[in-house]
Parts: sequence; structure tokens; C-alpha cells
Amino acid sequence: MPYPYSWTPTRVTPTSASQVAVVTAINNSTPAILTTPVAVSAGTITFTLTNPGRYTIVAKVGRAVEMGTFEVDVTGVDVSAPEYLAFTNDDGSKDQSSTPVQLPSLPTHYSVFAMNLDDIITGTITRDANGAATSAGVLWPDGTTGTYTATTLSSTFLGAVDGYTVTYGSPTRLTFTQPAVTRNASGAVTNRPAMTVA
Repeated sequence: MPYPYSWTPTRVTPTSASQVAVVTAINNSTPAILTTPVAVSAGTITFTLTNPGRYTIVAKVGRAVEMGTFEVDVTGVDVSAPEYLAFTNDDGSKDQSSTPVQLPSLPTHYSVFAMNLDDIITGTITRDANGAATSAGVLWPDGTTGTYTATTLSSTFLGAVDGYTVTYGSPTRLTFTQPAVTRNASGAVTNRPAMTVA
């Protein structure tokens, strides 16, 4: 059965589904399976889950981030509202007005940013002769720096990046790896392997 869910963030106001990610809480690089896709209306996020379980939801507007975990039981009843895990202000500073629940593996939640690089790439972007972005600096929401590096460039669709890594910390504390994607004859991605974190 489908499991509808809705949430209105209190610290950011998303305006589109592209500012929201829903992933499994067990493996934060795995997108949740949704029966109905994410929709946003007047700052409220709605979607329908295919399976019950525990999930992480992230709303990001610019560099401001609010994320939490929630659980839906087998009856389809929401048994827990999102816990306030982290919030970063748009200028990169941490919200000092409240006490977030800190998970030991909190940075691994940043896989949602590693999958959407536009929000974290900063400074000079190095490109090859075909225009593919091969390397760049990264600034994570908590102010930590890192590096984006393309690992697989498309030989069919010149300028497209099929696989890459993003590091967290200097020296590196975590590496997010996007294995090479599969594209159809038009160049659209038809299979995106789950991102790994190590």
C-alpha cells in the first residue's frame, strides 16, 4: 500500500521539488522509493512512499539546510515527526539557537549534496577541451572544504561526466563516489548506481 507523508520545514522554505531529497535512513546514499514524487506547495513537502520504514529528508535552499529523520509504520501511520538533525544558515554558519540531534555519521547525510553538485562547488572549475568539468573545489554546508574530481567522462556524449568523486575534509575524512551512470541513445541517464561513502 502507499504511505503518504508531508512535512513543513521550520527553518527553510523550499519552493520546488529539486530542493528536497528523501533517502533511506539506513543507507543515506540510497534514494527512497516513492509511489508519488516529491511536490512542494507553500513550503510544505508532500510525497508518497512505497514502503514503510525509517527515512531521512533534506530540504536545502541555497546553502541553508534542514534535515531530519522520520518513520512510517506498516499501517501507514506516521509514528515520528522529523527529528531536527542539522541546520546550516545560508552564510554557512551553524544555527546556534537550538540544539540539534547529532548523529555520529551526520556527514554521510551529505550524499544528497554530492548528488547535486551545483550547491557545493565553489571557485575555479577546471574543464577539458569538450567542456566537461573535471575538477573543482567544494564547500560543504558546514563550512568544510573538499574536492570534486571527474573519474569517468562520456566517450559518446562529449562534455558529459558519467562518474565522479567528492571529498569531505582536508585531509580527506570521507569520499563520496558516484559510479559511472548509463545513458540512452539521447544521452539521458537511464541508470544511476547508488552513491557510496567511504
